[in-house]
Amino acid sequence: MHKLRPIREFMARKKCFDPVTSRDIDGVKIIDLKLRLGQPYVFQHSGTCEHLLIFHDLRLLEKTDVQVSIFCPVYTE
Repeated sequence: MHKLRPIREFMARKKCFDPVTSRDIDGVKIIDLKLRLGQPYVFQHSGTCEHLLIFHDLRLLEKTDVQVSIFCPVYTE
């Protein structure tokens, strides 16, 4: 997690970011996370591989939406 320290310190200084936390993702599902649209998140795995994630859009499932995991993810653009 030492590589994330500059990011965490920067975010801690800025008032526009939520409090910065880290946690093990074993067993975590998207529904377990408290996400904010437009908020940057860092996903780190294998010790050094980091990915910046930003959720831009959110919508509710409709009856006509594909709900079988083998057909997901569904891209709308």
